Amino acid sequence: MKSQHYYFLVLVLLCCLSACKKDKITQAQVDYQKFDNYIKKYPQGPVSRCGDISINLGFQVATETLPVGLIEVSPPIGGQYLLQNNARQIVIKDPDLKHNVQYTVKFNIGQLTEMPKGLETFTFPLEAKRQTLDIIMEPPINFSMTSVQYSGKVQYADCEPERSIIEACLSAEQNGKPLKISWNHNTSKTSSKFSISEIKRGDS
Repeated sequence: MKSQHYYFLVLVLLCCLSACKKDKITQAQVDYQKFDNYIKKYPQGPVSRCGDISINLGFQVATETLPVGLIEVSPPIGGQYLLQNNARQIVIKDPDLKHNVQYTVKFNIGQLTEMPKGLETFTFPLEAKRQTLDIIMEPPINFSMTSVQYSGKVQYADCEPERSIIEACLSAEQNGKPLKISWNHNTSKTSSKFSISEIKRGDS
């Protein structure tokens, strides 16, 4: 009697998001002590790609419009620069941070208030949070005597605004031929569901 079995299915979670560098004591953390009366909080670690970037001030900004060139980021991250919380917080909304990129932020605080000589600019590093992915498979669904569907989800450590990155990290093939993967990214900010259909069954 012939027994049914699945042809060999290869599912690969690619290492398309490499690890970030280990945290180090930066010069910014040392210099921050000199700015303690003027800067109450700034990003001192990796930030989410889905969040805003904020700098809390120890004083109230006198002007309603932020001066051009107040914050210089290299490479550029775009976004909208706003003054909030009773003019004591500067927020960069919707920044376009990339994975595995080390940014340098120059905050020219001397444009907002009179600063001691040599403290007109505060410089600090910036990077996105490390992204890690885990794949969870569900039991196969038999559609017929000849085809099977696999479903599952990819969980990621941090919110991922570019869903194409998630899709690029997962591939499936059978007998050397790629299989189509259907995606549903609307279920959660930190997970995406997928299904792989048209998987052929065979007899031996």
